[in-house]
Amino acid sequence: AHERSTHQVAPSTVEAITVLGIAAIKAGCILWEFMEVRAAPLWLRRLSEGWLASLWLTIVIVYLA
Repeated sequence: AHERSTHQVAPSTVEAITVLGIAAIKAGCILWEFMEVRAAPLWLRRLSEGWLASLWLTIVIVYLA
């Protein structure tokens, strides 16, 4: 017997993830332009990008849990 997956993603979840993604891009732009990470050493740029990515991922995981 073929069982269908009952786990479906609600449209509101897709919208929330999209909004969180846009917010992460905006935060990245703020870091890059106004906090002048663009002119910072490579290690600081990578650290700030990693921090932003891990923050976004943590928020998404908490939202989906």
